[in-house]
Amino acid sequence: LVLICGCTNNNYDNVSPSTLTIYPVYGGECTVNEACTVEVAEAYGGSEPYTFQSDSYATGAPPMGMIVSMDGTLTGTPTMEGDYEFGVCVTDATSTSECTQTEVTIAPDNSASAIIDSLTCAFINSNTYGNAKEYNFRITASGTASGPVGAEIYVSGDMR
Repeated sequence: LVLICGCTNNNYDNVSPSTLTIYPVYGGECTVNEACTVEVAEAYGGSEPYTFQSDSYATGAPPMGMIVSMDGTLTGTPTMEGDYEFGVCVTDATSTSECTQTEVTIAPDNSASAIIDSLTCAFINSNTYGNAKEYNFRITASGTASGPVGAEIYVSGDMR
């Protein structure tokens, strides 16, 4: 008994790739005035390589100081806190494009700042101990200080 098997030439090179799809990546968080890079979108299907960009026709915009990079990340140094929702698009090697909405949270700056408008010093008293004098001063400052709620501001430095 002889068994003869035939083979066909299945040409899988001409199979069309799956449809290009973009998915938002949620949960990214950055902090005001700190350099940051977070992933905001992923792409599947279509033909690689992929390039990403902001969707100029969508509602919302990336945070000030940040841009959508070609690799699907949001990068830069944000300048304002808040929750931002904005559009991101991906384009594949065949120029097919898909867009989605994504979001990122920008947390407040963790550092504090102070602006002193005026400063006055008052001599309160002095006590003599041996050959040295001890001086007590009261320093009064006016102006503004800012930082996260509940932050404590400490002042230090040299008196000259």
